[in-house]
This record gives sequence, structure tokens and C-alpha cells, in this order.
Amino acid sequence: MKYMWLSFSILLLFSCVTQEEQLKDIKPISEVYIADIEQLLSDGSYMKAIQDISYLERENRSIEPGTLKELETRLFLTLLEKFTEFIADSNFNDAYRLYMSLFNIGKARLLPEWSEKKLIFSLARMYSTGTNRSVAMYYYLKALENSDLTKEECTEMLDFASQLSSKPALRLIINYMDEKNYTVGDNYRDQAQQKSTKAAMMRGTAIIWIDKGIKIEKGYGIPDRVMGSGFFVDKSGYMLTNHHVIESEVDPKYEGFSRLYVRLSKNVDEKIPAKVIGYDRVFDIALLKLSITPDYVFYSGGNVAVEPGEKVVAIGAPLGLENTLTSGIVSNLSRRFIQIGDVMQIDAPVNPGNSGGPLLNENDDLLGVVFAGLATFEGLNFAIPYNWVNKIYPRLFEEGEITHSWLGLALDENESGLEVIYTIPGEPAWRAGIKPGDIIKELNGHTYTSIRDFQEALLNYQHDSLVKLSWSGGDKTKEGIICLTKRPSIPIELALKKDTRNNVIVPLFGMEIKAVKNFLWETEYIVTRVYQGSIADNSGISENDPLSIKKWFIDTENRVAVLQVFIKKKNAGFFESIVQLATYLETDNFI
Repeated sequence: MKYMWLSFSILLLFSCVTQEEQLKDIKPISEVYIADIEQLLSDGSYMKAIQDISYLERENRSIEPGTLKELETRLFLTLLEKFTEFIADSNFNDAYRLYMSLFNIGKARLLPEWSEKKLIFSLARMYSTGTNRSVAMYYYLKALENSDLTKEECTEMLDFASQLSSKPALRLIINYMDEKNYTVGDNYRDQAQQKSTKAAMMRGTAIIWIDKGIKIEKGYGIPDRVMGSGFFVDKSGYMLTNHHVIESEVDPKYEGFSRLYVRLSKNVDEKIPAKVIGYDRVFDIALLKLSITPDYVFYSGGNVAVEPGEKVVAIGAPLGLENTLTSGIVSNLSRRFIQIGDVMQIDAPVNPGNSGGPLLNENDDLLGVVFAGLATFEGLNFAIPYNWVNKIYPRLFEEGEITHSWLGLALDENESGLEVIYTIPGEPAWRAGIKPGDIIKELNGHTYTSIRDFQEALLNYQHDSLVKLSWSGGDKTKEGIICLTKRPSIPIELALKKDTRNNVIVPLFGMEIKAVKNFLWETEYIVTRVYQGSIADNSGISENDPLSIKKWFIDTENRVAVLQVFIKKKNAGFFESIVQLATYLETDNFI
């Protein structure tokens, strides 16, 4: 018997050590001091240093203000030197990111000769002479968000859109010029009103063909193929499709044979080699490059308003049947099936093979990218809204996987606003001192009432950018500078590495639990809160329900978490039962 107790004690000891190992490298934000900021400066982590200075100015009254001011001055002088270097090297991408960081925190006056508009035009002109001119058109359209464009600037944009034969862009620019009472030539108006035939559009689509060799089924070798659709978005041979179609080409864990080909709709017998340039797993988008000049290019006209019931057309190759056009309507605009944002549900008949094809409205505006064959929602058809694609479009040309920025916290939408329910230790929100129960008030002076809208706002900024955030806790409202960091592919996996299981249960299943009794290897808990609409709520779990955890595991291959509890539900007369909660790791409540 004594050996059993000894083994049990050793087990407890090692379980404690394991948890301490998880958290030992995460320094409490209250212990951040001048030496830590000096180290960040030495490492070149200037944006993180600015966030920590903001924290100390707000929370730590024991540090001399003059010391922080001297550090801050050094930092901003360094950033101004960096900006000057970027401009000298015509690195307008990094110059724009740095300028917007300074703008967000009220420091744009340090660069009086520059403005957001001037940098956007610099980016547009830089790309207009390159091989991916559709990116230049993207930045010209972004300039339309500015309300003080001159006639000369508008004419420059109009000429470029005409050269590309981008009718959606022409219409947008002409509408802007009409509002300003600028003169527009009839030739531009005529070109903008020209309609493309569906036959012409089909020549801008293609079949994506992934050859994965031979697979063995029931003792027989059969060809292993993946087929999808794609459509050209640039005259230099760039094409969009879904990431899941070409996943084997970029997945480092895939060790089998994989070859990517494209078959054009005008000649399906010819296999043209293609290369994956950039991809985004979150939005299921990939950019391919072919060494051809396409007959037709689909251009975006910026964010297009869509309404439920609106008629849509999908072009693709369902089951490999090329040049297939199907029609239907938009059934729903806000299905939350992805980590960031939402997708459109459509009733247009699409099948495996349609994935990656364009979705258009009756005016031939590009509305989205179709994806089909979603295993979890069989029989339903969806499209990634092109509004989300526009958020990441230029970065697809930078090659490799697109990563997004984040604060490292999970939110709940309720009557109080956007309530913080969890922060990951060591991530930006945690380092800023934001705690569960706080309410997010503003981002860069703008108020948001939905997680979806907040996520969309963050997509405007890449990691290592600065934003100004305000939040309230109790009766106090705080404001601070936050350095956005790189969002992990699956936030919950990072949380599980950095935090305890009981804390991570909150963003996963939507309930808070508290230990009330320990006996040998089992702990009894009580539910202290259930978030409305969460998995726990939908399973009938209520506040003050007692429970014990019977099983907990993470299936990383299928990306699911399972929690099995023995519970006495208050709503069921405290009848004892076993409840199993399961959820996908790719939750949509993190920002």
C-alpha cells in the first residue's frame, strides 16, 4: 500500500512540474521593467518595446516619467530612420506599414511630408510597371477611400483601369469622379458599360489538376487525383483557387507524390504546369502562376454589396466537367464556418470540382470564390466572399503562407459589448494587462459590436504593427498601444501549450469551472458561468451545476477537442448523467 501512495505522490509531482514547464517562460507583465525594454531595443523588436512603454506609463507609477520619455524618444528616432531607409530603397510596403502604425497611435506628425494617400499612390505606381499589375489596380481602388483625390489623380487611375480593361474598376472610378463633378470622357464610359459574354468568362477559368500518383484500395492500384477550378486575376498568368485543392503542394507534412497542372477551358487535353505562389489556410485561398497570357481576366471592383435572395452564377468544372455554368441565389451571408469572418451560403448547384471557381452576380461583379465538398456540412454550398479576398490580395503575391495579426484574446458578444473571456499568456492582450471580464471599447478610435467586424478591422494591419486599443474593467476605462503579433494557424493549440486545461475550456466550450474538492485522482468542479449560445449552453449545462471531468483529449489530426464530464444538471433535477462535449479546434471567437 505504501508503494502505491509513493507512486501516486510521484505522479502528482511530475504533473505539477509539467504544468510549471508550460508557464515558466512566460513572465508576468507586472515584472516588465526598463531592462526588458532595453533588451527589446537591442533585438530590434521596436513595436513590442513601444507597447511595453505604454504599459509602464499606464500602470507602473514607480518608474520615473523622464526615463520612459528618453526611451520613447530613442525608439521613435530609430523608427524614423527605418522609414527613411524604406523610402530610399523604394520599399513602399514596409514604409506604408510603419506609417500606419505611427498614424494609429497619433504620431504621423513625425512624418509631415507623407500621408496615407501619398504612400498608396506610391505603391500603385510601383506595381503598375511590374508583372502583377492587378496589385496596382488594387491600390488605386484603395485610394478611392480617400475623399480628396484630385482630378489628375483620378485620371491617372482611369487611364490605368482602361489599359487593363478592368470594367468594374472603371465603373467605380467614374462614379467617384461624377460625385466630384470631374469630367469623364465618353470613351471611358463606353468601355465601362461593355458586357462580357459568359463564353468569354469561361475562357478565364480552368481545371486545377493535382496528380498524387497511385493509391491502393482493396488491393487495387487506382489513380489518386484531386480536381478543382480556378480563374485568372492577372494578365501575367496568375490564377486564384482554393487552398484545399492544392494543399498537398504546400503541406510540409505531406510526403507523397504531388504534381500540379492546369487545363484551360479552351483546350482541356493540354496539361500546363503551374506553381503555387501564395496561400491562406484561414480563408482557403491560393494563388497560382502559369507561364501563359490568359484570354480573359476577372477583375475585382472592390467590395460589392450582396443581399440574400440575389441571383448568382458559378463557373467551374464540377466532377471535371469543364465549362459548366450554374445559377442560383444567395441563401445566407453570415455562416461562421471559418476562424475569421464568414462565408456565403448559396443554392447554386456546385459539386467537388467547382471548388475555386468564381461566383458572380447579374452585373458580372466578382462576389466570391466557390468552395464545395465541405465534409462537415454535406449538401450545402458556400463561397468565400471576395470582400475577404480583397483584404489579403496583395500579400498573395509575396509568396508562401499568409499569416494574420492578432491580439491573442477570445471574445463573447453579449449585452455588455465585446467581453474578453480569455487571454493567452504572453500574447499582446495579456502583455497589455487585459483580463477576462474586460469590455473592448475601441480600436483606433472606432467602435465594434461584433467579433466578425473586429476581425475584419484587424485584417488591415499585419503583425508587428501598432494599434491603439481602449477597454474597460469595472468602473475604469483604459487606453494603450498594442503591438499586434503573428496569429497562429490554430489559436487553441497555442493556448494549450501556454496555459492550463481548465482555462482553455472557456474559449473552447463556453463555460467557466471552479475546483471545489480534490480526492485522490479526481477533482470535483462547479460551473461558475455558461456563455449564451456556446456548446456548453446548447448542451443544457447551467451555472452552479456540479461536475467532474472523466475524459479530455485533443485530436490534432482531425482538429477536434473532446470533453467528457459526469454532471448533475440543475435543469434536469440534478439527475446524474455523462455529457460529451466536442468542438473543432478552429474556433471563431479569437482576435
